[in-house]
Amino acid sequence: MTKKTSSAREVANVRGLVATYADARYTLFSPDADAATTRIAIANAKAIKPVKSAQLVINRVPLADAIRWVLPDAVPPCRIHDAGLQQELLLLFIVGQFEVMGFLSILISNALLSALSIAELGLISSMVGFILDQKHHVRTYTVDWPDQTVQLVVLPTDKNLWTDHGHASNGLAGYGFFLGLFGVIVAFRQRSRVGKPPSKTLLALIILQILAVLFALAVLIFVFVVTYETQGQRIQESIATSGVPYPADKWTPETWFKAVLELPLADKQRSNMISRNVTIMVAWRWILIPLFLLHVLALGCSVFEYVRQRKALRNGEQFEQVSPFKPE
Repeated sequence: MTKKTSSAREVANVRGLVATYADARYTLFSPDADAATTRIAIANAKAIKPVKSAQLVINRVPLADAIRWVLPDAVPPCRIHDAGLQQELLLLFIVGQFEVMGFLSILISNALLSALSIAELGLISSMVGFILDQKHHVRTYTVDWPDQTVQLVVLPTDKNLWTDHGHASNGLAGYGFFLGLFGVIVAFRQRSRVGKPPSKTLLALIILQILAVLFALAVLIFVFVVTYETQGQRIQESIATSGVPYPADKWTPETWFKAVLELPLADKQRSNMISRNVTIMVAWRWILIPLFLLHVLALGCSVFEYVRQRKALRNGEQFEQVSPFKPE
């Protein structure tokens, strides 16, 4: 479908809406208007549901004034006093609200996704910075055991330290940040799609969001399983040796530094600094749960809007088949 054809269809739909609300002399809303004709006009309008009309109603613009705004000087401003017709128009207004809600739901969910993802990136980056600082500048901790004093290397051996879960979480956060930005852009493109097929950019967003949900679920399971398998371990005095990386057990940065805090460290300020950074490690791990839920929410909003656009297109095509108003 060409852009010109889509634009002509949109013009036809808007003018068709106006025509169904007005008789040949544009006096449908005059005091002597026929109620049955008005009901037919409302029924026809439900088949089109243009976004622009819905936005006018949301802004509390009277319907007759809204029609006059679409076609200037066509209809004199007046009111509908029939309670039944007012209920019908209210229903039309509610249906029209869903079109605006589709744009807002995609916008808000993706904006929140980007915000939480950048927060997750910040926490993980803070953990990485702390580990590098300890490894290259601090290097050892002085541990005052009753029988001996040991210069414990700040990290265990490389083969005993899990870091893959941190890389995966970092990748998820980065993906979520850019996906959220893309979703915000797509949301603004959905504001007016009357008479048009479902957006291709929206379909692309849905595909990327499905991948993101699967990715987030995999990372969430991976991180919590690895943490659960390495928690509760203790650094043994009999194994620890000065200047040699601790060789026993498997650790994550979080579980290793928790075990370090249980040791009688000589430097209490160092202990307080480790405690603050352990809190950050715990925080980014638990943020993975709301991050996963936001991915699911964003996907749900996009699918809802895609289905609504397909349904609106079918309704518009059905209206064109019976409407005497054709594109110019």
